Amino acid sequence: MKKAFSLPLLALLFACEMSVAGKYVEVDKTSQTLRAFDDGRLVLITRVSTGKRDSWTPNGTFRVGEKYAIHYSTLYHHAAMPYSVQVRGNIFIHGFSYVPQWPDSHGCIRVPLDGTNPAKQFFDWVEPGTPVRITGHWTKAQDHNPISYPPAIRKASQRHLYDRVRFRRS
Repeated sequence: MKKAFSLPLLALLFACEMSVAGKYVEVDKTSQTLRAFDDGRLVLITRVSTGKRDSWTPNGTFRVGEKYAIHYSTLYHHAAMPYSVQVRGNIFIHGFSYVPQWPDSHGCIRVPLDGTNPAKQFFDWVEPGTPVRITGHWTKAQDHNPISYPPAIRKASQRHLYDRVRFRRS
């Protein structure tokens, strides 16, 4: 007779697994944040941008695979993905210049390269085998329509598009 595990028991098993490794990562798609823990201490928190509609970032518990200081996408026009940390298959946590507060990637988890460079901080900190738990669900109705965002966010989006056009012309 098979025995089913209860949810509290599964949570306890996950907690034990994390404490053995010492390091673990939580990505919350609802709040678009990444939190990194070392021996139960929060060592990094940053905003992220996960997969948009039709290319959602998968939920689940994974382990960090390979790390690449620079990786090039095999799916999206050989796009550069600095500070890449493989989560599962073609899903990576990586640095990116544009990290809005909503899902905007093709499934990867974008981390900002600006400011204190959380992408590099995360890359330097994480090790292969580190557990990564991805949870949540983006539920905002306006998730892919910048026009419905508040003016400050809409203005930032327009600035980004202007910078992209200006960069291409030079």
